[in-house]
Amino acid sequence: MKLNFIFILAVLAALTACETTVSDIDGNVYKTVKIGDQVWMAENLKVTHYRDGTALLNLTTEKLWDEKDNVGGYCYYNNDSSNADNHGALYNWAAINEELALAPEGWHVATDDEWKELELYLGMSQEKADEKNKSGFLVLAMNEEEKKEFYAFRRGRGVGSKLASHTNLWEDGELVTDLNFGSSGFSAIPSGYRSCRGSEFKGLGNVTYFWTATELDLVNGWTRKLNYDKSDVTRDNFNWCGGLSVRCVKDNVTGGSTSKKPQKVTEIDVSLLKKRNGIQYEGNSDKPFTGMVTSMYPNGQVSIEWIFKDGVRSGPQRSYFENGKLEAKIMYKGGEWNGLTKSWYENGQKKSEKNYKNAKLNGFAKTWFENGKMKAESIFRDGKLNGPSKMWYENGQMYVDMPYENGLGNGIITMWSKDGTISKQGRFERGKLVENIIGSGW
Repeated sequence: MKLNFIFILAVLAALTACETTVSDIDGNVYKTVKIGDQVWMAENLKVTHYRDGTALLNLTTEKLWDEKDNVGGYCYYNNDSSNADNHGALYNWAAINEELALAPEGWHVATDDEWKELELYLGMSQEKADEKNKSGFLVLAMNEEEKKEFYAFRRGRGVGSKLASHTNLWEDGELVTDLNFGSSGFSAIPSGYRSCRGSEFKGLGNVTYFWTATELDLVNGWTRKLNYDKSDVTRDNFNWCGGLSVRCVKDNVTGGSTSKKPQKVTEIDVSLLKKRNGIQYEGNSDKPFTGMVTSMYPNGQVSIEWIFKDGVRSGPQRSYFENGKLEAKIMYKGGEWNGLTKSWYENGQKKSEKNYKNAKLNGFAKTWFENGKMKAESIFRDGKLNGPSKMWYENGQMYVDMPYENGLGNGIITMWSKDGTISKQGRFERGKLVENIIGSGW
C-alpha cells in the first residue's frame, strides 16, 4: 500500500511540477505544461501586439478581413472581446508569419514538425503523424461513397482526446467520452474559427483549429483540428484567409528549432514576364517564376496582383478599382481556379461568392444585386448544378426555385412574377417536363 501511494505521488509530481507560466507583451499570463521534451502554452494566445510593441490590426468587419488578409491581424469569435478570456484570439496567417515575432520572448508559434513531435509522444505512429486528412469542406458536394471514405479516415485515434480538456465547454461526443480525455495537460478547448467568408464564425463549442508556423504552399498553412465527435487529430491545410487559434512552444528545450521566418516574396511588374510553353519566366531566366506580379493603372494605383509558383498562377489574384477599392479576389492552384472567389461592386457591396475546384464550380455559388439583395444562390458539383437553385428579382421577390441533379432539373420548378404571383410551375425528371402544374411555355 505504501509503495502504491509513493507511486501515485511520483506520477502527480511528474504531471504538475513543470507547470509554470509565461507572459506576453500585453501582460497576459498563460499556464504552460511540459509534455515530453517540449514546453507548451496550455492556453490559446490572445496577444494583440507583436513582441516589439507593434499593434496587430483588429479586423472586425468582413470587408476588412477580406482586404487585409496579407497583413497581420486578429479578431475575437463573433467579434466579442469577452471570448478572449477563455478562447484567446483568432489570427490570420500573416500574423504568425510576419518578420515581427508574435510569441513572447523565448517562445515561438509551433511548427508542423513540433506538432508531430507532440503527437508522437502521445502515442501516434510516425506513419499517421505524416498523413494529411482528407478535406471536409465540400462534403455537401460528395456522393455517398465519397462521404463514407471521408468519415472512415482516422488519424491518431485517442490522441485528440488527450490534447483536449474542459468537458463543460465541449459538445458531447467521442472526444470527451474517450478515457484519455484531458490527460496531457495541453488543455485544448472548442474555440471555433473564422472562415474565409469573413463574416462567418463557426464551431464554438464543438471544434478548434490551430495554425502551425509551417506553410504548405503560397496560399495555405498546415493546421491541427480537434472535433467533438472524434477522438483523433486532423492534420490538414487551411487557406491563409482563415482565422484560427494559436499555441506557442518554448524555444530550444532540446536544442530544437524555432519558427522559421518567411522568405520575402519576389515582386515584379507584369511587363517583365515572358511566357514559354505555358510557363511564365522573368525575362530570359531559365527558371520558372515564383513570386508576385503586379499591373498598374496610369495613376499609379495597383490594378491587379497575381501570385505565381513555378511559372503558373497559384495563390490569390486581387483586382482593384482605379480608386483602390478591392474588386475581386480569385484563388488559383496549379494555374486553375481553386477555392473561394469573391467580387465586389465599386460601392463596396459584395457582388459574388463562389467555390471552385480544378476550374469547375463546386459547392455554393451566390450573387447579389448592387443594392445588397440576393440575386442567385445555387449548389454545384463538378461544374454542374446539383441541389437547390434559386433566383430573385432586384426588389427581393423570388423569381425561380429550381431543384437540380447532375445538371438537370429534377423536381418541382416554380417561377414567380415580380408581384409575387406564381407564373409557372411544373414537375421535371432528369431535365424533362413530366407534369405541367401552372402556366405553360416551358
